Amino acid sequence: MNVQDYLWYPYLRYQEECRKKGKEDSIQEWLELTGRVKPWKPPVKTKVKAKTVSKPKKKVVKKNPNPLELVIEKANESVKKVRARNGKGHFVKDDPTTPENEAWVEEKEVVKSKSKRKRGRPKK
Repeated sequence: MNVQDYLWYPYLRYQEECRKKGKEDSIQEWLELTGRVKPWKPPVKTKVKAKTVSKPKKKVVKKNPNPLELVIEKANESVKKVRARNGKGHFVKDDPTTPENEAWVEEKEVVKSKSKRKRGRPKK
């Protein structure tokens, strides 16, 4: 193997030739001339028309529900029957002498927010 054709020596010779000619040298140009790199070509801009397929929109016919029914549905969703408790937290029993059931009470449903995940090392 000839040391003169190894590593950067060929590029250094190209540099000297460029200086003698008064030309500016670049590594990219030298690599393109020697065939080690393909010459860079800018990408060609082409106009591409986007295909727009418009589907006919389906008309959704909405029934006008009875406003009274809507109010009743919302009330039923938010009200839930729960066992009645006294001041100490014990269940209240039903009194059989009255027509009303005292053991159950209707309460509004409370929406609980999700608690954030605790950070840190998990417990063993």
